[in-house]
Amino acid sequence: MLSNPETESPFYRGPLSKDVAEMVITKERFDNVALHLRPTIAQIRHRHHPYLDGLPFPTLRERIIEACSLESPLLDEEDLCDDLGKGGLICWGSYLGAGNRATGSGAPWDFRSWEAQPWFLRKWWFFIGGSQGELFQQTRWWHEMRGDRLIAP
Repeated sequence: MLSNPETESPFYRGPLSKDVAEMVITKERFDNVALHLRPTIAQIRHRHHPYLDGLPFPTLRERIIEACSLESPLLDEEDLCDDLGKGGLICWGSYLGAGNRATGSGAPWDFRSWEAQPWFLRKWWFFIGGSQGELFQQTRWWHEMRGDRLIAP
């Protein structure tokens, strides 16, 4: 499913107005979906690949999907996929670095398990939501836990 570029997200309901998309979210509630993975309005309204549904950062998902759905997309989705594949985002507890996978405690549906590499933050800053975005805030937390200082791009 994820390897097929034509696969469509199960959250997509068609080209709906924002009001109708909000009603879909309210009606369906998505209680069976982890809190940070529940669909945003853009996920309901715009056709997108399901790999985006697995990112536990609603602001990031919303902005990427909106930008990709424009007549002239604001980002190169292949470039984003390449950066994700190059380790731009790390899910701690499931990644040891150097391509080694860990067994154990990583919770990929929990945004607290994730950290962005500084180069990824710089490159995708607008889509992350700046210094107030969930991904930057969580990345800063990981840096503070290590005694590092993370400076906003």
